[in-house]
Amino acid sequence: MNRMLIVAAVAAVVMSPVMSFAKDTGQGSGEKPAAVEMTLTGKISQDAAKTGQDAAKTGPAKFILTDKDGKKVKLPKSETIKLDDFVGKDVTVTGKGFETERAGKKTIKLTEITKIDLVAPPAPPAPAVPAPAK
Repeated sequence: MNRMLIVAAVAAVVMSPVMSFAKDTGQGSGEKPAAVEMTLTGKISQDAAKTGQDAAKTGPAKFILTDKDGKKVKLPKSETIKLDDFVGKDVTVTGKGFETERAGKKTIKLTEITKIDLVAPPAPPAPAVPAPAK
């Protein structure tokens, strides 16, 4: 009886930090982390909507933001912003979302878009001015 009590106490002490970690990160409990303000920059592309029987499986067209490093973030639908207008353009997207990590891989999940701004193309270099003749 005393041996079982000691084993139970040791197990509780050993498992306590593990359970606390799982609760703090939202992993293991099925809870999503709280959404925070995010700003992402990249180019918007569109996965074409499927037609016929495939449409029922895939749903409407999806919009993806790809940053300069090739990382992709799926953009959520927006009631106020028409994402079609920004396809193929460099933009800065402001919204709410969170970052998760599984098996060492970080993923950004954007849950709401609040604003999209076009990124101005870089200015062309100024022409070289020759030095005055002496």
